Amino acid sequence: MKKNKGTSLMIAAVLLFGAMTIAAGTARLGAAEPEFGYPVAGEPWYFVKCAFVIPSVPAGLEGSTWSVGRVAVDGARARDFIVYQGGREVDKSGLKDARGRLAFDIKVRFAWRPNTKSEMRLELVEAKSGEKLEAMAALRSPAGKGYWDPAWKNYLSLALSEEHGFARTGYPVHATVGVLANYLRSPDEIRVVRATRKGADIVYKEIPSQVYDVATWNDPKILAIEEKDAKTGERVVRYHPTTSFSVAFLSDLEANEKA
Repeated sequence: MKKNKGTSLMIAAVLLFGAMTIAAGTARLGAAEPEFGYPVAGEPWYFVKCAFVIPSVPAGLEGSTWSVGRVAVDGARARDFIVYQGGREVDKSGLKDARGRLAFDIKVRFAWRPNTKSEMRLELVEAKSGEKLEAMAALRSPAGKGYWDPAWKNYLSLALSEEHGFARTGYPVHATVGVLANYLRSPDEIRVVRATRKGADIVYKEIPSQVYDVATWNDPKILAIEEKDAKTGERVVRYHPTTSFSVAFLSDLEANEKA
């Protein structure tokens, strides 16, 4: 299998295609160890999930609402993350402290590699005053497979679900997706890979697939339009060159299975 070391794309669909510091206070990781996960059984991401605890928010801000702003792992901004509080998913702008103690979990999309040190940084913003807290967590991933193949720099997930109680063998799947144009140079780079659990291990299997109807949008007139934020004066980028394509493959699913 030819591997392109540049920008490329892997379709994941279940078919896959610490120390901490915080400004203005002290924070620590929660009791639970950081969790590193895979795109299996309906889960769409490789991820790391951490529990954060701020024992005491700054004086005068007890009972306030906090939001999670910028999140970064190893210096790269993470735009995909989910915030939990009290055991359930909450809006990233709706964190509440309990008598000054702010505790929450955050699950961040992260294509991790095994036995590797990483650093997560995040910013918390108080809704009314705009006061910011910055937290840092030093992480180490476990042994295991980790991300399928680092030679493929990008991936997206197609989560499949059998919902009618019938086993599916060689069932045709068709999907049309759009990605940033610089995510791949050629449709030949695309792979469909399925990740499944086998005991405590993860098994990857490449699925034969066909890519078709590839189209790239790159209108120079529209891309040249410049807009600026009315308050900050910073440039606002609304359009990016994009590539859309369709992919077809055959999937095996047990009754009521998620992949």
